[in-house]
Amino acid sequence: MGILQYFGLALQKLTPREKDLCIKLGFDEELMRLLKTETSNSLNIENSNFIEAAVSETKSEQAYIIIKNCKKRFSEKGMCLFAHSEEDSETRVVTFKANKESDIINYTGTTGKTPGTSNETLAKLLDKWDGLFDFSIQGAGSDWMQLEVTTLPEDQEAFAEEVFAVCPDIKSEIDSTDKLISSIKNSKILGFWWD
Repeated sequence: MGILQYFGLALQKLTPREKDLCIKLGFDEELMRLLKTETSNSLNIENSNFIEAAVSETKSEQAYIIIKNCKKRFSEKGMCLFAHSEEDSETRVVTFKANKESDIINYTGTTGKTPGTSNETLAKLLDKWDGLFDFSIQGAGSDWMQLEVTTLPEDQEAFAEEVFAVCPDIKSEIDSTDKLISSIKNSKILGFWWD
């Protein structure tokens, strides 16, 4: 994000339709101008699982740069910000009013294909983790999610085992809890996928 954009200058203007979107959803107009500027695309309303959101398409790599640069500003105003994509769709940056990170996977309907990985179970797991360590959801879809992990829980061994239980595909690629913890410490990323 450029320095002018950070201070609210040089942000793209909203169209009358986009201004109506802000009014209808009660979204901060400056944040929506920032999102539109960062994605270089128009804003649209989408309703998923009874949650109304503002969405804007962008390239996948750009979406994660936007999330990294802007997520804190959105969360300070009670908004989540994340990348969303499905196998047959473009990557979009999505924002809506949220109380907790698990609201994101409620929106995307994220589920695993293994026992005990319903959307409700995954949401409860994220809520539990929220009290144990610092993370944020950077992206999610119907069968995947990516977390940025800034701290790890005290019992890292138990945490790693829980990750393996929720997503066995991780264990097939990273065969030990030590390697998983080392990978998270190095990359600050924890990705889940269910094939």
